[in-house]
Amino acid sequence: MMIARRHLVFASACLGFSACNRSRQKVIGVVPKATSHLFFVSVHAGVEQASHDLHVNVLWNGPADETDYTRQIEIVDAMITRRVDALAISATDERALVAPLLRALRAGIPITVFDSAVNIDGYVSFIATDNYSAGCTAARLRRF
Repeated sequence: MMIARRHLVFASACLGFSACNRSRQKVIGVVPKATSHLFFVSVHAGVEQASHDLHVNVLWNGPADETDYTRQIEIVDAMITRRVDALAISATDERALVAPLLRALRAGIPITVFDSAVNIDGYVSFIATDNYSAGCTAARLRRF
C-alpha cells in the first residue's frame, strides 16, 4: 500500500507535464517536509523507484527539520529558477509556502501537494491520508 502511494504521488506529479515537449528527460522537483524523518525516507525510496520506472530525473531536496519553512521556501525558489518540469511538495507550513508555490504556478510549473495541505488553488492533485477515517478504521480493527 505504501509503495503504491509513493508511486501515486510521483505519477501525479508526472501528469502535470504530460503534454510538454518530449525531446529531453523531464525533471521533477520533490520537496519533502524533512529529509531525515522516517516517513519521508520511505517516500524518497518510492520516488527513486518511480523515477526509474517513468524515466524522469528527480531533484530531491528538503529541510532537515520539519519546522524549517524558510529553508523549504529557498528550495522551492531554487527549483523555480531551475525551471523544473513539475513540483511535488509536502509543505512545512500551509501559509508560508503559498507565495513560493504561486510563483511556481505563474512560471507554468504544475504542482502536486502531498501529505500536508497548502492554502492555494490550482495544483494538479492533493494526496494525503484522511486521518479521521484512518482513526475510525483503527478503532474498528482494534482487538482487545
